[in-house]
Amino acid sequence: MATLRGSLDSASSPVVTVAVSAPSGLSRFFDAVIDTGFTGFVQLPEPRARELGLTPRTASETQYPDGRIDTIPLAWGKATLGSETQEGFVHIQRGSDEAIVGVDFLRLFRKTLVLSIAEETVLLVDSLADLAPQ
Repeated sequence: MATLRGSLDSASSPVVTVAVSAPSGLSRFFDAVIDTGFTGFVQLPEPRARELGLTPRTASETQYPDGRIDTIPLAWGKATLGSETQEGFVHIQRGSDEAIVGVDFLRLFRKTLVLSIAEETVLLVDSLADLAPQ
């Protein structure tokens, strides 16, 4: 897969556009924050997950940086990045309005995140060798 370019949002967080769907449903595009502190695959706000027909199959207990512990419903879903699709658990987040992709997303798509806030550059590459001058 080619190098994919993302962007920075108003808070200077890296963002990439992904399509998310239930296993047999229609997909919807989201501008998802790339959060390396999130070890999961994809996280969607509860209303967006409902719209896609994502049905919770199980739950995961998580602890937030402020010490709160919460149970997060998990649904099996698909994410498409460029022309490639992967499947994994989608975290259904109550009280959030942003889509997030995490470390497991980067691992499944075999992508390396290259981020420069100073140069306003967000790249997802297959290998750091992809950055070598041609």
